[in-house]
Amino acid sequence: RLDSELVSAKELYNSYLRKHGETTATSGSTLGSVRVIDHATVPIVHYKPKVLTNLAIAGVVGLMLGAVAMFVTEQLDDRIASPREIEAFVGLNVMGIIPKLSTADKAGKNPIVLAEDSGLPEFEAFRGLRAELVTRLEKVVGPKVVCILSALQSEGKSTVTANLAKVLAMEGRKVLVFDADLRRPSQRALIGRPEGPGLEDVLKGQATLVQAVQKSRIPGVDVISAREGTSGAAELAGTVRFEEALQWARSNYDFVLIDSAPVNQVSESALVARHSVGTLLVVRESQTGRGSLMIARRRLETMGVPLLGVVLNCSVPSSGSYDYGYYYYSYYGKAKS
Repeated sequence: RLDSELVSAKELYNSYLRKHGETTATSGSTLGSVRVIDHATVPIVHYKPKVLTNLAIAGVVGLMLGAVAMFVTEQLDDRIASPREIEAFVGLNVMGIIPKLSTADKAGKNPIVLAEDSGLPEFEAFRGLRAELVTRLEKVVGPKVVCILSALQSEGKSTVTANLAKVLAMEGRKVLVFDADLRRPSQRALIGRPEGPGLEDVLKGQATLVQAVQKSRIPGVDVISAREGTSGAAELAGTVRFEEALQWARSNYDFVLIDSAPVNQVSESALVARHSVGTLLVVRESQTGRGSLMIARRRLETMGVPLLGVVLNCSVPSSGSYDYGYYYYSYYGKAKS
């Protein structure tokens, strides 16, 4: 009995000591309710961080986050940045890569036509487009009517039309630029003259085609354009007079280049393109989105428009096969000088 009482007394004493230690440890703070469960002990083996393992985990996590960031960025910004994107994502052939013209900065917002001081790569870009176009249409008998349009506005379709007409005329062909963008016509300001009736007057029966056709500022190129935009463009483009005007153009010219309105923004553009033997879709680099280009292609194909390919406009040369011409012609220009 005495031994049992001794054991009980020792346990009570030890409990008192623990309680006293806890009270002493927390007496200098406001943590009066904190209990010490287990006292800290000095580790037997020093801690060594696993540097390589941590670096490997950090690298894997970083790669995963980078891949997610690239995917999100690509989804949010789908602007065309290279010819390969057009072929890979949209499935269309790139018929021509047009650089930003060297005189563009001098002209501000005004359209640019190739001039004597234009660089050789610029001329060669349009000559290459001419070669592609002529080759693809060589089996077409008689005059060729080609429609040039874009998915959205401000992509350079009117400038491409005028410069393509210039290089076609340089081979002795008789070319007519037919400005069918009746909402925002630009060919009169670009290569035409301010006076005289326009295409809208012909379609309304107020003038004849002979009166509306003008000699442009490009040798060998005539132009029939509108004087100002009209709200009834969709109705005018569907009239019999419009078909008669194109028929007259076929019988008097070797090439008829139709400058049409953006296909994603107006209703009559695809209908106008159906009158051609082939259509070129102008895309502005770093501006046109892949989604807009795919919508334009789907709309044209649904309406039975013969689509020849894409012209990549305002392209910036980069390392790769597509900028070989810049490298080559820089040396060619030095040799000529």
